[in-house]
Amino acid sequence: MSGPFDSLRRWGARRAERQRRARFAQSVRHLHGPEAPEIPEGEALVITVLLNGAGYLETFLNHYRRMGVRHFAFFDVGSTDDTVARLAAEPGIYVDQSELPLAEHLDLMRTYPAQAYGADRWCLNVEVDELLDFEGRKSIGINGLIRYLEATDATAMAAQTLDLFPKTPLAELPPMSFGEVLDTFLYYDMTTIKRFGYHDPANPLSAYLERNETVEPGIDVLFGGLWAKVFGESRCLTRHPLVFNGPEVQLDAHPNVPTGVRCGDVTGVLKSYRFANLALARSADRPLFSLDARRWTRVELLARAGILTVPDRYRAFFAEAEA
Repeated sequence: MSGPFDSLRRWGARRAERQRRARFAQSVRHLHGPEAPEIPEGEALVITVLLNGAGYLETFLNHYRRMGVRHFAFFDVGSTDDTVARLAAEPGIYVDQSELPLAEHLDLMRTYPAQAYGADRWCLNVEVDELLDFEGRKSIGINGLIRYLEATDATAMAAQTLDLFPKTPLAELPPMSFGEVLDTFLYYDMTTIKRFGYHDPANPLSAYLERNETVEPGIDVLFGGLWAKVFGESRCLTRHPLVFNGPEVQLDAHPNVPTGVRCGDVTGVLKSYRFANLALARSADRPLFSLDARRWTRVELLARAGILTVPDRYRAFFAEAEA
């Protein structure tokens, strides 16, 4: 039974949240691009929060443009390198900035571009060191993937995070460009994973996932992976990066789970190169490579290994598109 102090605490928390959001709104500056861009229906807006990400941009933009993305919204967190200047020289780029602390405002920074530019559009939220892949990427691209999702009445696609690492210990690696990282960080390890059904009550994220629907038969939600094996952390590997940002969707319900969506029956993979970031120096003295590691070759092998879900009707869809 709650008492007057509980009500007071709840009132205080709501007031603090209103103040946090107001501070954030006042701090945002629009730096580049039209403030009301015209993004066609059926296309995706890539959204990325970044700080000093200049070294990633060429590879990042090339990857997503090759799959058909034409619109990018970057939220800069006070970069001191030439990130903003490089972005301003590229077509189809929208840049906003706030210098408030990232850790306290990341949820707002991620959702701001979606609300400013991506209302009633598909939004793909990824980090600058993450590259989305999926079966059929080279043939149907992201617009074809969206057509499939819309044909099945899905409003979101989940993806499994795959941390890539090198055979060489991190501490022994020289500084390298992001392009060089892609040629060096070639291994992954998914031997230590736990899987739950999307609506399994035992799923640690069930409080959020129960607010969503799925295209049957549903997908698995994965935890663990390299983080469990090396660091003993049971991180959730499943995210929902691609979401149709309709009025009923809450994008910031949880970092991994927007609510109010209907999750599709196909999953992609987010190839993460976060271990190339010096901010992860704590891992430099820990061996990531082992005999359990597998070399990345192509996305199709992840479905065979049970990491990704790729139903027959999706394969038939992009096979028909290729014909």
